[in-house]
Amino acid sequence: MNSQKLLNFLANRFQFIQRLQKWAYRLKMAHKISWGYGIILGLFILGTTIGIEVGDYFLWESWQQAQHSRQETELLYRLETDILRARDSQQQLAFLVENPQAWQNKYLHLQKQIVNIKDTWQAIKSFTDSQYHIQNEINNLHLGKIPEFLANYHSFTIDYFQNLEFLVKKIHSNSLELPAIAADQQKLLVNFQNSSESQKFEKLLDDLIHIIALSAKDYARAIAAYDQADILRLSMNIFSVILSTVIAGILAYFTSQIIAHPLKAVTQVAQQITQNSDFDLQAPVISADEVGIMAITFNQLLQHVRLITQELHEKNQRLEIAMADLKHTQAQIIQQEKMSSLGQIVAGVAHEINNPVSFIYGNVAHAREYAANLIDLVQIYQQEYPHPNPVITEAIADIDLDFIKEDLINLLSSIRLGAERIRKIVHSLRNFSRLDEAELKTVDIHQGIESSLLILQNRLQSHLQIQVFKEYQDLPLVECYPSQINQVFMNILLNAIDALEEMGNEYWQMTSTTPQIRIYTKLLEKNRIAISFYDNGIGMNEKVQAKVFDPFFTNKIVGKGMGLGLSVSYQIVTEKHRGKLYFNSVFKQGTEFVMEIPIQQ
Repeated sequence: MNSQKLLNFLANRFQFIQRLQKWAYRLKMAHKISWGYGIILGLFILGTTIGIEVGDYFLWESWQQAQHSRQETELLYRLETDILRARDSQQQLAFLVENPQAWQNKYLHLQKQIVNIKDTWQAIKSFTDSQYHIQNEINNLHLGKIPEFLANYHSFTIDYFQNLEFLVKKIHSNSLELPAIAADQQKLLVNFQNSSESQKFEKLLDDLIHIIALSAKDYARAIAAYDQADILRLSMNIFSVILSTVIAGILAYFTSQIIAHPLKAVTQVAQQITQNSDFDLQAPVISADEVGIMAITFNQLLQHVRLITQELHEKNQRLEIAMADLKHTQAQIIQQEKMSSLGQIVAGVAHEINNPVSFIYGNVAHAREYAANLIDLVQIYQQEYPHPNPVITEAIADIDLDFIKEDLINLLSSIRLGAERIRKIVHSLRNFSRLDEAELKTVDIHQGIESSLLILQNRLQSHLQIQVFKEYQDLPLVECYPSQINQVFMNILLNAIDALEEMGNEYWQMTSTTPQIRIYTKLLEKNRIAISFYDNGIGMNEKVQAKVFDPFFTNKIVGKGMGLGLSVSYQIVTEKHRGKLYFNSVFKQGTEFVMEIPIQQ
């Protein structure tokens, strides 16, 4: 139950703080500053005033206690003085019985002293019966002793002084001029002084002296407490000033936070927007003052800027796409024009070469047959005419007829082999030159690779003696654009040769390795094939890898490449044949290009 009340109390306080915070944030800036200074100054004055008042209160309490102790001590001292004087007068009466006039004066003096004792006794009783004495008696060393003293000796003192007064009056009524009577009266007074009542009166005086001693100690304690209270008052005044200053400082800090927090929030958002260019951010509207209005206006400005930025971004994207399309189109046009011109030249050269080569290849067989017949005829002549005339013999020796007979057939065979090789090259050139073919055809991929290798045979063997390793799997015929696929093979192989040549002869000799190109083909799942070209050349760093398929990007020397080969190849594979072209490259270790295309388009 108590815990529930505590939770409710804390919840109410929290709600109050929230309402106070909302109220503060709704204030205008000038009102916040005014309220802040007013509350700070008010708290400082209030705290200082409370400290002074509390210190004065404790000092006043100590002063009252000291005054009370002083008054008590004075009353007790006065009672002691009156009793001692009365006892002294009582004792002197016994010695003044023979001097009536002096005895009469002392008698009157004793009566006044008895009256003073009664008055002082009554004053002490009234003092001890006061509410303040009852409330503060617990702090005294003589706790309850004065009321006890008054209670114990009140009746005794009344009886004692009544008996004394009765005795004195009796003596006063008799004539003290007669020596016999004076002696008897003196004896009565002496006997009264030696009576048990007088002894008890002496005990009363001893008890009173003891109480006075305790009361004096209480008074000394009260004076010390007053001094401590004075020091405490000064300390509390100093502490209240310091505490008020600290509280005022804390409140000033929170007031400044209430004022500065919305400004900081808007500033932070502005800095984030400046650093990250993120116009989706919004400045929090924390207050309803001028800063809040500024935050709302700032958010509206951000929204407007975001819309404009979004429009600019969309326009930039469209421009980038258009620029990329333009680059690709330009690259295609340049490559197509280049390859078309090359194709026309290659086709013309192949046609011009093919005619004489066909003539040579077609007549080599007849020439060989004719040569064989002529050699047979010469042999018959030598058999029929073993001894020709000297002129013929000299001519046979000059032309080395035996060598001609042996070498002529071999020479004609070499001519036939050369013609056959030229015919294959011409056939490959014709296949490669068909760049204007726009129809899909079903072809043997391996034949296209071999044609490309045959055309590049001079590059492969001219400088480095590049070794080509081929691992072909049995592949079905593939539906594709043959000339474009051959163009991809050519571009990848040319890049591989360039990468190997870039390493230099010294590198291959120093490492005792040979430049290699490895070509793999394999059948994949889902009716797809993969062709891989690997070279152990220089490879590509990360910067080059990021741009390898960009149009017009090249890291070759000026004049050696335009940066279109791989870009066009990527378009041919991905767009024309719905395939993939990707690579794996490690700098100074080698590069592998992998091409995947479907068997059927």
